[in-house]
Amino acid sequence: MKSRLKISSLALIPLLITTSLFAAKINIDTSLLKMINTDGDETSCTISSDRKLIIFARKPKGLDTSDLYFTEYKGGKWTEPSPLPELNSDAEDLSPFLSSDGKKIFFSSNRSGSLKSGSSANPSYDIYYSDRKEGKWNKPEQLYGVVNTMGDELHPSLTKDGGTIYFTRVSHGAVSRTTIVKVTKKSDFWEDVQTAKITGDNTINISSAAKSSYRDVYILSGYKNGNTSRNIYFSSISAENGGEIIEEPALNSEGDEISFCELSSTGIIIATNSGGIAGSYDLSLKKISKAVSAAIKKSDITIKTDPGNYKTTEGVNVRLLFFKSKKPGTDPVKSEIKQPDSNGDIKLTVSSDIKRILAIPGNADMKEFALEIFPGKTSITPSITFEQKVEKEFKIRPVYFEFNSADLQVADIPYMQELIEYLRKNSTLNLHIDGFADGIGSYHANRKLSLIRAETVKEYLVKRGINKNRIKTAGNGFVQAEPNDTNQYNRRVDFIIK
Repeated sequence: MKSRLKISSLALIPLLITTSLFAAKINIDTSLLKMINTDGDETSCTISSDRKLIIFARKPKGLDTSDLYFTEYKGGKWTEPSPLPELNSDAEDLSPFLSSDGKKIFFSSNRSGSLKSGSSANPSYDIYYSDRKEGKWNKPEQLYGVVNTMGDELHPSLTKDGGTIYFTRVSHGAVSRTTIVKVTKKSDFWEDVQTAKITGDNTINISSAAKSSYRDVYILSGYKNGNTSRNIYFSSISAENGGEIIEEPALNSEGDEISFCELSSTGIIIATNSGGIAGSYDLSLKKISKAVSAAIKKSDITIKTDPGNYKTTEGVNVRLLFFKSKKPGTDPVKSEIKQPDSNGDIKLTVSSDIKRILAIPGNADMKEFALEIFPGKTSITPSITFEQKVEKEFKIRPVYFEFNSADLQVADIPYMQELIEYLRKNSTLNLHIDGFADGIGSYHANRKLSLIRAETVKEYLVKRGINKNRIKTAGNGFVQAEPNDTNQYNRRVDFIIK
């Protein structure tokens, strides 16, 4: 009989994720899962890339701990699920994860030999691994490197390239608090340990997470807003401080969704106690909807750069502004600084909710530019040639608008940046902004539009740090100073420095 857990086994159920694309010829369907599920708890699974081996964690009814089981596809059918004696112990063995080539398995166990603190009578959960040779698994060993601690290390998952492991760490004496950790392999040791920034949403208490094999997203299990059961979520990886949470209602239930295993870009297996045999945790086949697939779809973008008169791109920065709307005048949802790589490329991966990207200088000595990019909408590779600006006298000029519009044009953004820098350097100067309109339309409509144009420009300056008390605005409507003034000339704002 196995020893009892020092903490509830169901509180430590792992989130699982496969790491490679699967062949389509071997079907994974509900009939297979019916063969695997019992009145005990089936709490996680992992599947080989050829779809011929499934390993899962099961806690049989009446027992206190889990073992690892497997079923193989042989002779056109799946074998009866059986324990894996080479991997199991008399303690808890759970959260199996197969490498992309199927030759290595990682899992968590609190077996004898695992680390423990001096105040604890029981070993902690450590991550173990085993190699498969000639159809046999070698004796499991603790993962070498700075991974295992006197706390609990749970839910290991390997990235598709085999270079990074994500896992959950629960510090000793702090079962309610979890940290998602990623560790990178250096030579033969796992030693570059970092806290993984999974999401910026503080309402989610993440219990486990892993990187998807099909998209640039994390998939995670966690408690939201103090709920007592977990749900499955997605979070984009490209964000600086963790991505926005995306939830798929069809994947979740009123029960506890504790782990998952990706089958494809649309198929997923989830372990849940909703609808399980005799109320137990079972494996359930689910489909990711087209709406969620679109929401977490990513676009890869490469910006080509030329150092110009900098001679080298080393130390040259580009500021990138990301917008959820294509409409000019909207505020960016985030901003980040990027440097070109050794090939002069700036590579981005953005989620489908980013509709527009604006690239502007990231160095104070750089000549102004504004490169507008619409992800997924053009096949032309965007490019930038850098130029160091030569200090020259700043000259005031108008900025112009489209017909019946108060949106700043992209072509005027470099000049607006120059104006901002000039006002920052000359903090005692004030600015008067006069708005104008063409002669088309009524007197009152043109007065209103001209004022809106002036206020739009003021708002742009204030949002970028210019004190609003330094700026006055006026709307003059249609004023034709010269007989030859065109309608386009009259759709403008003038600046007066005082």
